[in-house]
Amino acid sequence: FHHKLKYVFFSSPQKVKPPEDLQDLGVRFLQPFVNLLSKATYWWMNTLIISAHKKPIDLKAIGKLPIAMRALTNYVLADHPNRTPSIWLAMYRAFGRPILLSSTFRYLADLLGFAGPLCISGIIDSLSTNDSKSTKPFLTSRDFLKDNYVLAVLLFLALILQRTFLQASYYVTIETGINLRGALLAMIYNKILRLSTSNLSMGEMTLGQINNLVAIETNQLMWFLFLCPNLWAMPVQIVMGVILLYHLLGKSAVVGAAVILLLAPIQYFIATKLAEAQKSTLDYSTERLKKTNEILKGIKLLKLYAWEHVFCQNVEDTRMKELTSLKTFALYTSLSSKKLWVLVPPHESQLG
Repeated sequence: FHHKLKYVFFSSPQKVKPPEDLQDLGVRFLQPFVNLLSKATYWWMNTLIISAHKKPIDLKAIGKLPIAMRALTNYVLADHPNRTPSIWLAMYRAFGRPILLSSTFRYLADLLGFAGPLCISGIIDSLSTNDSKSTKPFLTSRDFLKDNYVLAVLLFLALILQRTFLQASYYVTIETGINLRGALLAMIYNKILRLSTSNLSMGEMTLGQINNLVAIETNQLMWFLFLCPNLWAMPVQIVMGVILLYHLLGKSAVVGAAVILLLAPIQYFIATKLAEAQKSTLDYSTERLKKTNEILKGIKLLKLYAWEHVFCQNVEDTRMKELTSLKTFALYTSLSSKKLWVLVPPHESQLG
């Protein structure tokens, strides 16, 4: 009946079938099929949340994924046998539109984030001035926007829209990252099953490398998509922030912008060291898994010749190198997140 009403005003109405996913009663993920308001507020999840509040949910209650979010579907989207393999080109072809949509949401959220301080500044300025308001025959748009009640309503709407757009951006990036990881896992398993046994026996592809590809590399690409909108959202935040600070503080804001520019080479150096430490950690992890696999395969021979202590010491040495690399990675990570605090004087000195 709903579909008949939907097409009642068409010159040649046709009966429309619901999507294939909705015909399957096992699919309970309804985000792609609900209306815009339900997508923005995730209202369709209330049934699942209420049932989870009453009793623990299991996989049967969660249901199946829609066809568009399954690993095989995303693998087919990214696969193109007639072209030279390129992971970045495949990612762009398969997930370029969701990334663009998420970036648009993020831009809108960041721009609306500056509306809050502007509204609060207007309210404070209006309350701090004691000038008597003259009665005017008509109200201009400038006077209307200076009204405290109007600014309060605009502040409320800006915050609501900012959180809505920001949450939508997070949702699209997380969904796209999970789809990317599923597609990569399908590609890796498809490639591994096609490898000849000589590749594994000759050491061209080790089990450690396969484990790193499945457990680490795919997660890193997934997290890259999670943080991808920050690549072009952060410059917009910095530029808008400097403009507003220059409007409020004058030349002092230029000093803050100069500090940010001076920190850029340091940040690039730290990021380079982080990449090197992460690569060395992966190499040591691959080597450790390879040696551990050799021990497990030849455990009888090692016990026969009493070589287990020698081989165990070899694995422990590799593990110590891996731990050293992990400590280096943690050190550069802490420097990357805490370096700004070095430039800020302590509160005690300001109070003193």
